[in-house]
Amino acid sequence: MLTILGIGAATAPSVLAANAFYLHDPLGAYTMDNQPSSNGTPAHFQMDTPGATQAWGTTVAYTGQTIPAGSYTFTYWVSGEGSASVVAALSFGFSPSSSCAVIVPIAAWTATLVNGGGSSTSTSTPAVVLPANSYLCWQITVVSVSKGGLDLRYDGNNQQTSIATPSIVVPEHATPLIGLALLLPLAARWLIRRPKRPLAVRVR
Repeated sequence: MLTILGIGAATAPSVLAANAFYLHDPLGAYTMDNQPSSNGTPAHFQMDTPGATQAWGTTVAYTGQTIPAGSYTFTYWVSGEGSASVVAALSFGFSPSSSCAVIVPIAAWTATLVNGGGSSTSTSTPAVVLPANSYLCWQITVVSVSKGGLDLRYDGNNQQTSIATPSIVVPEHATPLIGLALLLPLAARWLIRRPKRPLAVRVR
């Protein structure tokens, strides 16, 4: 029985959860979370001037979590004139505040964004352990523009701009089974050592 429980704990099924962070703009707050937008009209970030920058942050802290190794994919919607494009510095990282005023990068790369939309993927990055009370952040900084630049569209139900992060492996039922496997020998030992009551003999 204990052997079966031990094997069950070691081979418990795992769940893969792919994280996608969607950019939002509730009253100019510049946030991001795992919920797609339901807004009919998208928000805008004008990328027509070199040096223009904008950061989005989570509203909740991610404490003591490990972000697995892997790559990050930025999927975007933009509009502009004809073959307009923007070279942008992209960064996903963490910050001690939800304003993301200071960002420690986890993945950072430069991409050419083209009119209409598309996606750009970083190289694979190593795993990172988040400090306590860290907020996740996404930042775009315009490096150069061509033909007037582009207008980033996000937070719209038909124009979802998002960042996909590495998948997180979550063990399922492993911890309870391991705990049970450890407790059963103690229970068995207690039952063996428990003094037996003598049987009462009734004399008629």
